[in-house]
Amino acid sequence: MTTPPPLVTMISLCYNHERYLDDHIAGLLSQTHKNIQLVLLDNGSTDGSWEKIRSFEPKLRAAFPKVVLKRNENIGVFKALAFALGMAEGEFVSMSSTDDYFLPEKIEENVKYLMARPDTGLVHSDFNQVHADRTVGQVWKSQNKKIPEGRVFDSLIAKDFYIVPCLICVRTELMRRYVDFLQYEKEGYLLEDEPMLLDLAAHTNFGYIDKPLACYRIVPGSMSRSKNAVTFMAFRKSVCRIRKDYAVKYHASGPAQKAMEKRNYWVLFATGYECCLRKECQESFAWLAKNYPGEFNTFRYRLRAWSTWHPWIWRLLNGRRPRGEVTA
Repeated sequence: MTTPPPLVTMISLCYNHERYLDDHIAGLLSQTHKNIQLVLLDNGSTDGSWEKIRSFEPKLRAAFPKVVLKRNENIGVFKALAFALGMAEGEFVSMSSTDDYFLPEKIEENVKYLMARPDTGLVHSDFNQVHADRTVGQVWKSQNKKIPEGRVFDSLIAKDFYIVPCLICVRTELMRRYVDFLQYEKEGYLLEDEPMLLDLAAHTNFGYIDKPLACYRIVPGSMSRSKNAVTFMAFRKSVCRIRKDYAVKYHASGPAQKAMEKRNYWVLFATGYECCLRKECQESFAWLAKNYPGEFNTFRYRLRAWSTWHPWIWRLLNGRRPRGEVTA
């Protein structure tokens, strides 16, 4: 008698993704691993997302043994994920926003990897990056990127690499034990994946599959790509704060903390310059120039910092207006 494949809970969160749902649901239906509990939540979409989700219901119920389709008011991503995780019945959990989509062997490859490695709690993979006008295949391989495996907490803190949330598959028991989305919201964090991954990385090994198993879509207008300078800077500051908080929480190594601090100031400088936000650009430049003078106390970086005092010079240097600047 053959043992049935393990149940995997697939969490999909939707907010105004009507235009992307065909790709997302086609990716779900194409999965070669069929023992899936699908939890698809519409978080108060104001477009036609919910109607489109309901139109796929017969196909989803025919494909998978357990299907939950639920629409609620916009309770935010943290509460939505906490609710969805509470419904998880599978041995493993995978999750995705509905603007991204899976390739057919995604869940099967994830499960095979984790079943063969009981000491590994999370696995992720290479991916394809979907832009409006093009798709970049095998992003990490195309960049010759070496992805750390095993205990990767320090590497995540130092930002040696990053993990796209739609790529992960995690043991459910670890998600329940170490991940608290509601606490992330109480902390005032603006994104959920960064603290989730750091909490998991502090307690389990991470594995990597060197092949693309999902497609990550670059969506203009999201918080991480906001055209509003203040919103964009707030997002970047939140990322930096999370890394700093977690470096203290889990006692990151000295080299990792040093790399994290340098990276944080660089991110704030680069974002301040890109948005022509004088205060953030000047303060972060002063720190970088003092602590890494050979690298940053140069004419190039001094000119960038100085230009934020004079927006017309900034525009001359960059050939455009700063992010979010209102035209007359």
